[in-house]
Amino acid sequence: YLLGVTPSPVLQFDIEITSPLEIMADEMGYIMSWIFGQTEYKKLQIVQADMYDFYYNCFITSPKVIKVGNKTIGFSGTVICDRPYGTMYPKTLTKTYGTPTVNDTFIFNNISQNNFYEYPTVAFTLNATGTSITITNNTDSSRAFTFTGLTSLETITVNNDLSIITSSLTLNRLSTFNKNWFRLLKGANSLTITGAPSSVSITYSPAVKIGG
Repeated sequence: YLLGVTPSPVLQFDIEITSPLEIMADEMGYIMSWIFGQTEYKKLQIVQADMYDFYYNCFITSPKVIKVGNKTIGFSGTVICDRPYGTMYPKTLTKTYGTPTVNDTFIFNNISQNNFYEYPTVAFTLNATGTSITITNNTDSSRAFTFTGLTSLETITVNNDLSIITSSLTLNRLSTFNKNWFRLLKGANSLTITGAPSSVSITYSPAVKIGG
């Protein structure tokens, strides 16, 4: 019996950062605090032709000085990411509608290399007569993401990863939501949008499993 699975531990790998010129003593403190002294995750991007589209969200820890001939030329350290993989820059699909009532089915291809669910950010604006919207993932056992009892022309932004709902009217909209946070399966997802939105956007940052 398979009782469940969990994601892999966060990605870690060693890194060396060097200079073609000697790093003087008065420069070392500034460089060390910039590279190793951060208090929140920072983006590390590898400047390489096949790696421009993604980055590692990480800290760099365990600094060690690299010397050649008693001259400091760089530092080594350990990169500790916030997840088991790299992250592509955000990708957004936007749908716009000009009819009072919407019933639109389409394919959203989740290109993430993460085998677990992706929880994107969904933003939608209701039309002049609209008060509700439903996004059904037909591929995910017809799981429905539904808001009712909203106000026409209201814009709602839902960070499904952090479970945060923001209304353009600064109203608490949790009570109007069915609590099915929107999620995507890996690969092709058949989505159906119904209700009265004038626009809907789905934004996510696909996972990239490479290196490390």
